[in-house]
Amino acid sequence: MLRAAATLAWLHSPALPREQGAALLRLLAALEDAGTLRAAARRTGISYRSAWNLLGSGERACGVPLAELRRGHGAALAPAGRRLLELDRRLAAQLAPHLERASREAQAALDALAPGAGESLVVHASHDLALAELRTLAAAAVRLELHFHGSLDSVEALARRRCDVAGFHAGEGDPLWRLLRPRQHRIVQFAVREQGLIVRPGAKVRSLRDLTRSGVRFINRQEGSGTRQLLEQLLAAEGISPARIAGYADEELTHLAVGATIAAGRADAGFGIRAAAVRNGLHFVSLARERYYLACSAHTYASPAFGALRSLMASRRFRSRIARLPGYDVSRSGEPVEFAGAKR
Repeated sequence: MLRAAATLAWLHSPALPREQGAALLRLLAALEDAGTLRAAARRTGISYRSAWNLLGSGERACGVPLAELRRGHGAALAPAGRRLLELDRRLAAQLAPHLERASREAQAALDALAPGAGESLVVHASHDLALAELRTLAAAAVRLELHFHGSLDSVEALARRRCDVAGFHAGEGDPLWRLLRPRQHRIVQFAVREQGLIVRPGAKVRSLRDLTRSGVRFINRQEGSGTRQLLEQLLAAEGISPARIAGYADEELTHLAVGATIAAGRADAGFGIRAAAVRNGLHFVSLARERYYLACSAHTYASPAFGALRSLMASRRFRSRIARLPGYDVSRSGEPVEFAGAKR
């Protein structure tokens, strides 16, 4: 089955094709961490000779040294190499939401080309990595047209019949629940997720109160997102004013974009799911476990398409796939939830 993945490949020249430019950036990132060219080559899955040749091609294309190789003393990035990596990380952080959206749209178009592709469900949902995995697994039977929005926007879209399914996370008593009607809508549990602080290594942020320290830069999720609302509840419980947090008004639209911003060095900490921290090689401070739900109309709930989706959520295949995502529990995925029992 074809898979779509929009990626960033910006470094190239007539003598350095885009594929080699991308490989060079991976090698430089590995060298920054590993300390020797041989170890960096192993980490990127190429031979030492190939790494040496790739580094040479990059230095000839740039016209300056990118690394300092010292016999018997390992290797380190030269100033130009560090600047290249910094630029790559900054571009990745800025473009991550756009690349992710382009990948989703391209994947939906590819899925629609598949012979015998099943019924389609339009899903508006708060950003979630496991939901993206579900879309991939369901492609043969149910095409999920997945659009990521905030929790509130997603449930509002369902209430106004602009989508078939809404994915959201909200605690007991959240005003969001007022948009759903017990007679009109049905809810199933999708996952329990671990949320907390995503932290740049070395930033020494271990609690919410550390976010108020001088020099700590924060990156937030957008207003209306369930993650932003959860953070504000946790801050209120500890008596911390958001005004004391530098960068609180700076926003990203997804967990992965928050992680990419921190990994690029543009922030010291953010708030999001554990899986986004692990994917970006960042530290994580667990602060809450929350339930993520899927809601739909009673008509959609009774449809063969949603029935197939629930069966997939309950399958060993799905659960073994999500086991690769740190901080997720899908042991009750697909089970119906009573409105009165919905809680964090």
